[in-house]
Amino acid sequence: MGFNSGSNGDFNQEFFRTIGNTLISTMIFNAIYPVIEFFMYWGMRVGFRQLDRGCSCSKMSTSKTSIQ
Repeated sequence: MGFNSGSNGDFNQEFFRTIGNTLISTMIFNAIYPVIEFFMYWGMRVGFRQLDRGCSCSKMSTSKTSIQ
């Protein structure tokens, strides 16, 4: 049972018509998702810091009693 035993025997025009959109959309998702993930976690860090400060702009104010 090899790769060529399916409905499309080789990388030809019918192969890319069948799975081309799925292949390209997967490649685009894999290229863009790391950037989205970085900014999402960066935004969460900033948001949690703002909640800890009580929405204050002072970087020295905090509601925590210790570093841990």
